[in-house]
Amino acid sequence: MNTFPLKIYASNHIVFEGECESLVVPITNGQFGVLANHENVVCAVTAGMLMYREPGGENQYASISDGIMFIEDNHVYLLGTAIEKAEEIDLARSEQDELEAEEMLKLNRSKVEYIAAKAMMARNANRIRVRKLYGREPK
Repeated sequence: MNTFPLKIYASNHIVFEGECESLVVPITNGQFGVLANHENVVCAVTAGMLMYREPGGENQYASISDGIMFIEDNHVYLLGTAIEKAEEIDLARSEQDELEAEEMLKLNRSKVEYIAAKAMMARNANRIRVRKLYGREPK
């Protein structure tokens, strides 16, 4: 299978740099798939699960909060605010954060705090889902 160079960067670390066979990222109205020689494009990435496959390897999964992806001359760049590989997600911390967000919602404070709590719940629910479905213990 043909490959393309992929660089995945979170705001505070490099998630992946290397050759890739395929990439699937969450976007507003579904998922966006990328194979080698894809046309140039720029798109917003929403919170969800991303998947990429190294040549001859297994699918790799990660949780992404939001970001942007651009493809130029068969090079793919994915920049995300927060990205965690499935096996790196701390399940206990994510579950605790989700409970805290639920408590914040019950307090029914300002609209800004409500929106922040909803976003926190969604982010942690996504992290929990990715970890439970695809997380393996770190090697």
